[in-house]
Amino acid sequence: MKFFYSESEIDHIIAEDANSFDITSNALKIGGEGSLSFMPKEQSVVLSSLVLAKSIGKKFDLDVSTYKKNGDTCSKGDIFISFDGECRDLHKIWKIVQNLFERSFSISTYTKMMVEKSSVPIYTNRKAPINSKKIAQEAVINGGGFIHRSNLSDSILIFEEHLIYTHSSLEDTIKSIREEYKEHNISIECSTKESATRFAKLDIDILQLDNFTQEELGELIESIKKINSNIKTSAAGGINLENIENISSCGVDFIITSAPYNQKPIDIKGVFTRDDE
Repeated sequence: MKFFYSESEIDHIIAEDANSFDITSNALKIGGEGSLSFMPKEQSVVLSSLVLAKSIGKKFDLDVSTYKKNGDTCSKGDIFISFDGECRDLHKIWKIVQNLFERSFSISTYTKMMVEKSSVPIYTNRKAPINSKKIAQEAVINGGGFIHRSNLSDSILIFEEHLIYTHSSLEDTIKSIREEYKEHNISIECSTKESATRFAKLDIDILQLDNFTQEELGELIESIKKINSNIKTSAAGGINLENIENISSCGVDFIITSAPYNQKPIDIKGVFTRDDE
């Protein structure tokens, strides 16, 4: 899967690090042409952001060769992309794309690990890194996950905090939303057994169960289905690689998590060569 990045988005990524000349390369009087190749340093990874990296290279008139595609697994030491051109330009993109790979691969790889341990689909929430949400969400999809909510306009998700400011009864509020937003599902998050039982009686589509234990989820979902057999349930709150297998087996329809966004960068090695070597 590849996302579309506008010229301005690509320019912004470049400008954060290479907004003018490279004083070190200039001081060393680096010249000539060469190649820069990237490979995983310590472990296998799930690839993402390759198309974006290629677009960055093209901005510097570099020739770019990719040996795999987004979503593929790349083993330790295997080259997945290389850039050829002027050495000064290779140094300009070096840390930009290395940083891009290390952070996006950590998300895609962790997502893939969660997907493989889960018996239901994995969705990530809106807690993506600020200023790089699109890159992070692309990585989730390349890891086999899905996006729960990209932004506030994506879907109707009612938190109990919203209800502080409503003036009608919850039943009347849901009825009004159902009539006005006919194309949208209605979801409500709950964090207690009492609220879950109450909300299950409403005309909603999804009940998001927040921060319940595995044992609590199993019992709660069973009782919810007795109240409303058509309602879908999701589990959220503190779900990661360590507990995903157990949580996903409780009867929920899908999992919502931010864990892939919180992983440390994966080491990616960049190797330079000169054309005259």
